[in-house]
Amino acid sequence: MGRPAGWAVGCVALALAACSGSFGGSCTVSDASFCLDFTGVGYATSDARSACRQARNLLDAGAGTYDLGSCSQANLIGTCTRNPGTARETVEYDYDGGVRGSTDFQALCSGGNWRLP
Repeated sequence: MGRPAGWAVGCVALALAACSGSFGGSCTVSDASFCLDFTGVGYATSDARSACRQARNLLDAGAGTYDLGSCSQANLIGTCTRNPGTARETVEYDYDGGVRGSTDFQALCSGGNWRLP
């Protein structure tokens, strides 16, 4: 099971509606060893919940779990920030213990800003 490179693009595309709010929450996809924080001010919690519910359709993994809080820092191997400083900013947290390693996640961050913890 893994996360296709298009996950972030697909997930972000699901929640493009302009909304009020400052933090939309997070979506953890344990089977794919990552979590996505909806950090852009354009995300409302309803956007993030909807994207998280649809994660199963976009991934070869289990359903996502929505949370009002941020993604966990435990077992973190890196983060990927996409659309930094915009209303559609997201931060993906990639975790150790899955089928992908740091090098794989970094490659999947193409177009984003990769950071080690």
